[in-house]
Order: sequence, then C-alpha cells, then structure tokens
Amino acid sequence: MGETSFFLASKKAHVVGIDVSDVALERAIHQAKKNGISNVSFKVMDAEATSFENSEFDIICSSGVL
Repeated sequence: MGETSFFLASKKAHVVGIDVSDVALERAIHQAKKNGISNVSFKVMDAEATSFENSEFDIICSSGVL
C-alpha cells in the first residue's frame, strides 16, 4: 500500500495519499513510519469528492482507480 506515494516522496515531494479504505491507509501509514518517510500523509477520502481546495496541488497522480 502507498507505493506510488512513497516513490514520489523519495523524489523530495510532499505527498498526500488518499483512499476510501481506512485499512489500506493504516497499512500505508505503518509502512511510512517503518521506513522513516516523513514527507507523506494519508487521508480517508473519495477521489471523486475530495475536500481539497482548488489549486492546492501542483500534480495529481492516480493509481488503480477505476
């Protein structure tokens, strides 16, 4: 879980990962802590109805979204 987020974080970006599954996010949070990755955060959220402000991000990347 969180592979794309971790890859982008390794490039020195600040990353916010979202998923509708709190279980998936708990696993990603655990992996981030285990690997000392501090420039990534995760939120339970539906990608079709986010609570982010317009223009909050420079890039949006999705993986495994149907």
